[in-house]
Amino acid sequence: MSFILTAPFSVFAQNAQSGTATSQTGGQNVQSGGPTPSATLSNPLGTNYSIPELVGMIIKYILGLVGTLSLLMFIWAGFMWLTAQGNPDKVKKGRDTMLWAIVGLIIVFSSYAILSYVFKVITF
Repeated sequence: MSFILTAPFSVFAQNAQSGTATSQTGGQNVQSGGPTPSATLSNPLGTNYSIPELVGMIIKYILGLVGTLSLLMFIWAGFMWLTAQGNPDKVKKGRDTMLWAIVGLIIVFSSYAILSYVFKVITF
């Protein structure tokens, strides 16, 4: 807990003459030997994508998940409807599940159409 409270007050600076890092914490100077380490980060995607391309890839991935989820909901609704055995409450529950799966697909695909239009109008 004390580390969390004191971490913002710790300052690391590099000494320009000797190339060693100096840490000042609460008025105490602490020398660490050697140069300050450096690191480079490579792009995990492999290539450079623009923002619209990256957003498009994310949207396509989400649409794939939504399509899979809607297929599962249709299968589940059909199963509930078929195994209702004439019980009106179970038939209604299966029909409502299928209806809401269709409404969800309409909302998702209409939002995709709106986003696609916005990205075509606003070019980055």
